[in-house]
Amino acid sequence: MLIFDQPNRRQRLTRLVLMSLCTGVGIATFLGMLREYAWYFPPDYDRSAFLGGRRHDFGTLYSGSFYLHVVCGPPIIMLAAFSMAIANRPRWKDWHRRLGRVVTMLTLVLLVPSGLLMSLQAYGGPLAASGFIAQTTVTAVCGGMAGWTASVRRFEAHSLWATRLFVLLMSPLVLRVLAGIAVVTQRESVWTYRVNAWISWLVPLLIVESQRHDWLPSERKGIS
Repeated sequence: MLIFDQPNRRQRLTRLVLMSLCTGVGIATFLGMLREYAWYFPPDYDRSAFLGGRRHDFGTLYSGSFYLHVVCGPPIIMLAAFSMAIANRPRWKDWHRRLGRVVTMLTLVLLVPSGLLMSLQAYGGPLAASGFIAQTTVTAVCGGMAGWTASVRRFEAHSLWATRLFVLLMSPLVLRVLAGIAVVTQRESVWTYRVNAWISWLVPLLIVESQRHDWLPSERKGIS
């Protein structure tokens, strides 16, 4: 996982607390997302808020992309999280390598194409659609670069690209958290969804970029 090597104890403790909170929220959101799957098989347009807006355009192409996306998404997230967790443990390096290949392949072959097709019909119109298309494109780039840098043994660069990929894979959970905040604060609207389509992945990615020198180790040789 991301390494915290700041000399200041308070900074390390603060980051540990923040990571723990983020992990807790992420797990709760992830489990909440899985609970909604009961409304997807078969599609329940009355109970599912997402499918309710798709009652009239849940055609063959969209429904096929949707089901492929929701079936492969959770396993990819779990495999990526486990791969990140064991990345710095030398005795697990073979498993990390294998899991990384599986995550990269599933992301590029299944998750990205299905996400791109879904993005074309995103709720909120072209502005939201362009946000999801950009997210899908960046995910494909990060996945490809994570795989390539590992194959040429550029492990420090691989660590950075893999971190970017993991953040992008987690962005649907961020989207759900922000959507929940909008509902609770009675700010839910088409415009909040459009904005969420961009900030749910851009902001976490920008945070990683701004902190990468503090979070990432200077040497990862022999680990990946």
